[in-house]
Amino acid sequence: MGDPLAIDPKTQASIMVVAGWYYEVKTVKTISLKLPESLDKQICWEARRRGTTKSKVVRSAIESFVKQRRGKVKGSCLELAGDIIGSVEGPPDLSTNKKYMEGFGE
Repeated sequence: MGDPLAIDPKTQASIMVVAGWYYEVKTVKTISLKLPESLDKQICWEARRRGTTKSKVVRSAIESFVKQRRGKVKGSCLELAGDIIGSVEGPPDLSTNKKYMEGFGE
């Protein structure tokens, strides 16, 4: 009989056990960036305060920023530009009549 705590090799590749909790391991990408020394010190301080790594602090900040930005942009392109549509004077067929392009770019 095998080890009752053994994990199937396929499962083992995608699951790790930490302090009795199971976390799904996701594929992560590595990036590199240059930071001013003052910002690096702030990140180090925050990581020590939280008892975590600098990577987790930066990842958390980026996730918060992306979530916040995602909520601000709503509506279609037409809805977002709605307040400027029709604000320019000109011929009604300006975008389709080729005669207006004669000599353009010369």
